[in-house]
Amino acid sequence: MKEKIKALNTFKFKTKSEAETLRLAGMFGKKVGNGQTISLKGTIGVGKTIFVKGLAKALKCDRSPISASFSLMKIYEGAKLNLNHFDLFRLEDDEAPYLGMEEYMGEEESISVFEWGSPASYLYDRDELIDIDFDLSGGDNRTIIVSAKGAKSKDLAGKVYQLWRKKKK
Repeated sequence: MKEKIKALNTFKFKTKSEAETLRLAGMFGKKVGNGQTISLKGTIGVGKTIFVKGLAKALKCDRSPISASFSLMKIYEGAKLNLNHFDLFRLEDDEAPYLGMEEYMGEEESISVFEWGSPASYLYDRDELIDIDFDLSGGDNRTIIVSAKGAKSKDLAGKVYQLWRKKKK
């Protein structure tokens, strides 16, 4: 089964605590490259904002992210890369094209992360995308499925998957 998941450029992670979700995000943050787009999916309280916090910590951002639900977007300046954090929870699909989000995607020295990103899915037709789907597995357990589109994204997801497997042994 592992080979089949890998062949589809989809990687499965399991976390058992908030700390493990932060650590997984930190692995992505340490390996992520300039211009990467990441889409986070899942129900309320499943760990999307925790994941963004882990990314920000790894990027050595100037402050820790909070849910951007009331402002749609926040930019966090990092030592390695800046983090453009979009939270589109309150956004209607037909409103997204008027916000200029595409100006931030692929931006030099930054990554863009979308929570509740379906209104911006028209932007995901780009060559590179990490799509992360969070699912509660009981208690604090999470199943996190990472799908990668594009060579850079596949490389990133594969490196993190290998690193995660080594740390779990």
